Formats: sequence, C-alpha cells, structure tokens
Amino acid sequence: IIDEIGRIELNNRGFSRSLNVLMKNKKRLKETDLVLVVREGLVKQVTEKWGISDYILISSVIELNRYLGESPIKDVKIK
Repeated sequence: IIDEIGRIELNNRGFSRSLNVLMKNKKRLKETDLVLVVREGLVKQVTEKWGISDYILISSVIELNRYLGESPIKDVKIK
C-alpha cells in the first residue's frame, strides 16, 4: 500500500522512486496486489506516467467492502 500518490510523485519526488522500482519489477510481482491511494482527479495522470492499465478504481469504503466480499472495514466518520 502506498498512501498517497499525488502531485509530488508526478513531479518525480516523494514515493516516485519506489513506484518506479515496483513498476519495473511488476512481472515478478504479478501475483501481488499493489494498492495505490490516488485522488480521483489524478488517476489518469498517475496511470499514464507509470503505465498502469489493469486497475480497479475504488472510491468509497462501501465499494471496497463490496470488492473484498465482506465488511472488514467500517466507515469512519470524522467530526
């Protein structure tokens, strides 16, 4: 899990080196799920920069639970 890939990484800072290494070695990691937290407005830029074509966009805890097939994560409300 990398939380979060954003403008800093798009400008080749932050986690960009780590993500570059992961994406160069993705053939060896083919059985491993990689979870990237990306703001919805940056998904296209991130997927294009790192050549990510096979992904699932999950934009809420409800969708995540549906994808996982259970309810292991509860919706947290912040006041």
